[in-house]
Amino acid sequence: MASPPPQAGSIEAAQAAPTNKLTAAISNMIYAHGLSASLSESPFLQEVIKLARHVPVTYKPPHRRLVGGLLLDQAHATHMKGVTQQCIAIGKRFGLAVGCDGATIMRNPLINVVIMAPGIYSTLEIVDCTSAAADGVQKVRSHPLSHTLTRPRSPPTLLRTRRSSPGR
Repeated sequence: MASPPPQAGSIEAAQAAPTNKLTAAISNMIYAHGLSASLSESPFLQEVIKLARHVPVTYKPPHRRLVGGLLLDQAHATHMKGVTQQCIAIGKRFGLAVGCDGATIMRNPLINVVIMAPGIYSTLEIVDCTSAAADGVQKVRSHPLSHTLTRPRSPPTLLRTRRSSPGR
């Protein structure tokens, strides 16, 4: 059975006030930015709270351009390095599957290349096919990682075909 809330003016209430304010601030951030409620249970949020204890109160969070630019590029490079290492290790034992699917988003034809293995599902690359579509050419190629994980063989060739127009 849960204990009753601390009474106003008590030592317990004074100790709970900062915790309640932090909980409310986290909740408000989640609501205001339309984030998933599961963020409140994220180990990344726990890491932020842990690190925040050791910075001065004058600390300013990074600007959105830094978050969406340099820091994003660094996080992506670190993630891809880890995925590549995992793929090489797991691929030698279990094999890998590389899949792709196409989508047109805001009139931009894209191909999403993903890699799958036990415990791994990661986007390797998103290929913008705008110029190929404008030329009426379909291009098929392998991803550079495939040469790392398979036996050496002759280089892949590009399959070039002209799209046929309706009514031809």
